[in-house]
Amino acid sequence: MKTRKKIIVFAFFAIIGIAFLGCNKGKIAEYEKTIETLNSQIALLQEENNNLKAENNDLTKEIEAYKLTDQYFYQSGADEFINENYPRAIYFMNILKVKFPTSPLLVYADKIIKDSENKPHVVPRGGKVTVPLSGSATKLKEKQ
Repeated sequence: MKTRKKIIVFAFFAIIGIAFLGCNKGKIAEYEKTIETLNSQIALLQEENNNLKAENNDLTKEIEAYKLTDQYFYQSGADEFINENYPRAIYFMNILKVKFPTSPLLVYADKIIKDSENKPHVVPRGGKVTVPLSGSATKLKEKQ
């Protein structure tokens, strides 16, 4: 009899297990849909990430190209002049003169070089102050 009870209990749990698994097929399908949705979202986010990386690379190249322009060297020299770091102002303006001999900024660069040579060559303490190009040019015109 004990064996028969064991078989009945086993059969009962087997039927409940099969029924439970049958109910879970709907849940499994739901989970599979969720996984598909998440995978598609991951693919979209990876594509967006790749686009942002490409844009970042483009902007980095743009910044590097800007550093090769006359405005960059003029602005750097003007910033140093305003900070009273006259040797570095002269340095940047001389680079401007050598690399860009036809730049319209040479008139202002020569003025900064001339004014810097008449100042004591003391490097001030503190960091670099960023001044817009138009602000630097305006200050130079006011000094003239």
